Amino acid sequence: MTAGDTTEEETEEARDEAEQSIQAARDTIEDAMEEMEQSIQAARDTIEDAMEEMEQSMQAAQDTTEDSREETVESEEMEDVEGMDPKSITR
Repeated sequence: MTAGDTTEEETEEARDEAEQSIQAARDTIEDAMEEMEQSIQAARDTIEDAMEEMEQSMQAAQDTTEDSREETVESEEMEDVEGMDPKSITR
């Protein structure tokens, strides 16, 4: 046997180390993918929450607009009545 030859035991050790390195890389990739999925889900949740808040704000704005219109109509009707001659009001 020469100095450049490797023993079966050394080959097996190198193979084991390579397998461990491969498994460590797989674990790292798996962890990164899980973190990425969690980040994506958190972003989706944030977007969903923002959309719900926006819908609520739009509904509130619409309600306010409708209320304002009703108040304007009522106010105009009151002005019309106030400007009338009481004798001209019929029942």
